[in-house]
Amino acid sequence: ALGRRIAVFLQVNVADDAAKAGIAPADLPARIDLAHATAGLDLVGLMTMAPLAPQGGQADEATICRCFAALRSLAERHGLPRLSM
Repeated sequence: ALGRRIAVFLQVNVADDAAKAGIAPADLPARIDLAHATAGLDLVGLMTMAPLAPQGGQADEATICRCFAALRSLAERHGLPRLSM
């Protein structure tokens, strides 16, 4: 009602990690459409959380790079300029 817009990122579970939240990549187009149709939201990009290493702690560099590359590819495909991981 005040004409304000909130910049938002959609969280995508690119690692298909059951311990992480986020939208499945296959569900992303419908969620993007919903975000664009929701008054007051300005969809600016995508975000993800890399999976933990099997023994806990941070995942290895190759896994992190694969997750970010997958997120970048999705963002480019959908014309979203910003990423967060």
